[in-house]
Amino acid sequence: MRSATGSRGWGCAVASAVLSGTALSAYPASMDAAHARSHLQQVAADLPRRGEVTLVQQGPRLVLTLDAPAARNAVSVHMMLDLADAVDRVMEGSSATLLLRAASGPAFCAGGNLKEVRQTLTEPTSGEAMAVLMTHTLDRLLAAPVVSVAVVDGPAVGGGAELCTAVDHRVLGPRAAVHFAQGSLGVATGWGGARRLMAHVGRGPALRWLTTSARYSAEQCAGVGFGAVAVDALEHAERWLTEVERSPVASIRALKRQVASASFEEATAAFLEVWGGPDHLASLARPPR
Repeated sequence: MRSATGSRGWGCAVASAVLSGTALSAYPASMDAAHARSHLQQVAADLPRRGEVTLVQQGPRLVLTLDAPAARNAVSVHMMLDLADAVDRVMEGSSATLLLRAASGPAFCAGGNLKEVRQTLTEPTSGEAMAVLMTHTLDRLLAAPVVSVAVVDGPAVGGGAELCTAVDHRVLGPRAAVHFAQGSLGVATGWGGARRLMAHVGRGPALRWLTTSARYSAEQCAGVGFGAVAVDALEHAERWLTEVERSPVASIRALKRQVASASFEEATAAFLEVWGGPDHLASLARPPR
């Protein structure tokens, strides 16, 4: 059941802040994202590389892939930096859509790499750097001017569940499960997942999910509006993105900016960038249907 009207109004305000990238101001962190990235680069220099995150262009679509099957696609420090670099490229590019997926393995993402968490990230400064950079990165991914969908065909646990909140849509396969396990582990979400989850499902459902540390099946996720269920999640997601890509890229990016915007000015600017443009004029020149 959705939360009451007042709660939903609060949720809408939070959603606007998250999507526009302004929600980070709520965090009284002592370092900004640039310093957090620099700190994690120093940490990574003393660690072996455990997995990678890649970004590949496929026509109008970007494919963002988590690739650490030996660790159930858990996110290492190197992968955090890869992801930040990839989102920089997403923000600077001109693509229409983005597909987030795991390369292989039984899990979508098992959260942070526990070996590295125990080794380096429990130290306060490193923990803060991780939280600041990952929150900044995932907020930017959600706000990026592309329509994004995650293919979740296995467990998404802890930070992996937070990754699922950083896209517009989720398609969940039969083996999918989304487990915000943080509460049961004596911590809270560190990558901005609580705020983004509330933006997606509302305050009440988000708070219940988070505080009970419940493991939601694909059907339960769909029941709270957190995704669609499909037997072949990848095929379903690709077919849906193909439908989106039939519209001009400039229009898709402008519409996503309007949905993500928290201001009249930004929404109007997105409209004016495409009004009277080549795609618009071409459509006006076509005979009426």
